[in-house]
Amino acid sequence: DYPAAWNGQTELDSWYLAGNLLPGQAERVQGLVENFIAVQEADGRIDWKPGLAGQRSQRLAQPLLASLAWQAYACTLDADWLRRIYPALAAFFKSWFSPDHDRDQDGFPEWDHPFQPGLDSMPLFNPGDRDSAGVEISTIESPSLAACLYHEAQALARMAALLQLPGDQYDFEQAQVRLNDGLNQAWEEARGVFVYQDYLSHSHQPGISLAEFSQTGTYPIKYSFKDPVRLLLKIQSDQEITRYCHFSIHGSGPEGAIREEVPARAIQWLHGSGRYTTRSTFTKVKEIIARQIQPGETIQFGSVPYDAEDLSNFLPLWAGMASQDQAAAMAAALHERYLSSYGLRLSPQAVPAGSQIHLPWNRMLIEGLIRYGQRDLAAKIMIANLNAVSLALTETKDFQAYYDAAHGLAESAESTQLSGAISTTTFLNCLGVELLAPNKLMIHGLSPFSLPVTVQYRGTVIEFFPNRTIIRTRLGNTFQIGDEEVHEIAL
Repeated sequence: DYPAAWNGQTELDSWYLAGNLLPGQAERVQGLVENFIAVQEADGRIDWKPGLAGQRSQRLAQPLLASLAWQAYACTLDADWLRRIYPALAAFFKSWFSPDHDRDQDGFPEWDHPFQPGLDSMPLFNPGDRDSAGVEISTIESPSLAACLYHEAQALARMAALLQLPGDQYDFEQAQVRLNDGLNQAWEEARGVFVYQDYLSHSHQPGISLAEFSQTGTYPIKYSFKDPVRLLLKIQSDQEITRYCHFSIHGSGPEGAIREEVPARAIQWLHGSGRYTTRSTFTKVKEIIARQIQPGETIQFGSVPYDAEDLSNFLPLWAGMASQDQAAAMAAALHERYLSSYGLRLSPQAVPAGSQIHLPWNRMLIEGLIRYGQRDLAAKIMIANLNAVSLALTETKDFQAYYDAAHGLAESAESTQLSGAISTTTFLNCLGVELLAPNKLMIHGLSPFSLPVTVQYRGTVIEFFPNRTIIRTRLGNTFQIGDEEVHEIAL
């Protein structure tokens, strides 16, 4: 069942749900993939949240479908199914690179809406939070989207190789190269994170406050930037009334003099707050002219804070886009700035508003840390997530859409959300269990958990202890592992 407010399922929801369906219910996961393909448009687009009654959000789905399909294939080895759905998966991937989404056609697309990534409260973009910058997300190249597309391209390249389509395989491998090249322009060594960058200028300078005022008038600025940046207007008011304000921003950019007019109708308004990101990129700002400012309105004017960060900036770990040195720096940053008693926060600890813990994104980063050999940190995050879920089940007998870094339970979070359950697949990955085929497992070293864990699958029982692993096959044979080596087990 689902709550009354439910209005559709995203690809991120399905991807996370598959963590509790696989490997035993691969046919259901295949069905989830086919549900999205059933609403695909002729140009390859798939809607972000298709509703049961035909509702459409008119936004592209998160690029996670090929990754989901590959997970299902690994549990069934059904090549005929993969061959049938492959054209639709390839077309959906390519739809992300149209000029509507990759606005400068550099092979690094942009999100279209702040809710699209699946983290509604991202502090740089959230239009509903008065403290948020409220930047127009379509002007930004985001590490999270690069990571999702890179992960999709990996899955599609594997499919193309399996289906003997060398031309397609090459195209998807080249897409990975372009995404990786674009992302590495935004690596910030000092903080150990990939940062946001402007889609056109590829600038990722820190935000600068240029002026704050509350009256009509002309405000000289006279500020120069190292690289072209976009400017940001924030209008705050406690009254929800019709707006008549108008702004003129004068300066210059790579193409010469700029005069950008900002009427009230061009500003994004919500709950008494307005946000506007300039269409132009500026290298110099001369002045801003404000007209018809209402009493009680406060205007903040500055440049886009490309240096803002949140948990999504670390998603290249999950996709395998980071070098070993970058991965080590990102792991240290996650441990130092994001890890709480209940998991990885949305924002660094220095940003109190970002205390939400979203398990799907925690899962991605746990898997990414395991990929780079950081299984102890991955297990620490998993234990923190288990603490949050255990508390919710004890106190409310239910899962929550997200949890709170300080208290575990989040007062405003929706309940009855499967995205608030622990992913069993990821828990097994932390243990060191990897499913290679329907009848083959890989055990990676010893358990990182202090308590014993028992796993049963297809008649085989595996008991994990901190210092040994005991395997009892369905044929009655018993084996013991006492080292950190990798062992393959036939079921």
